Amino acid sequence: MNTVDLSQRPPRSPRLKLGGYVLLPRMLDKGRAHLAGKAGEYHFNCPLDQRLMEFTGLSADDILSLLKEGKSDSEVLAWIRANTKRTDFEIYQWTEVPAAEKSLGQRRQRIRMRNGKKSRCRS
Repeated sequence: MNTVDLSQRPPRSPRLKLGGYVLLPRMLDKGRAHLAGKAGEYHFNCPLDQRLMEFTGLSADDILSLLKEGKSDSEVLAWIRANTKRTDFEIYQWTEVPAAEKSLGQRRQRIRMRNGKKSRCRS
């Protein structure tokens, strides 16, 4: 697996999914770069990574150990699936519902602004 030099380009988008999990591809990029000393301004196990680990009930140290062993994205995903009790539906809910709620809120805000009303939303 090639290590991404995060001082030269950013990690994958936090919206990109692997096995239904948003944030996971980005976390793996940052973990590999961390191990290679090429993380730049990015931090492995940042609050976003911690959010994913909290949801799965797994440890960032376990993920880092897998990356040290040279595991691929699909091998890490297989390990996560084998070691978490989350169902596909729970993963979908965790991944998709916040994004849908955000886009609905943004749509409502645009309609209010079009109609000359002030927005009540604060982001």
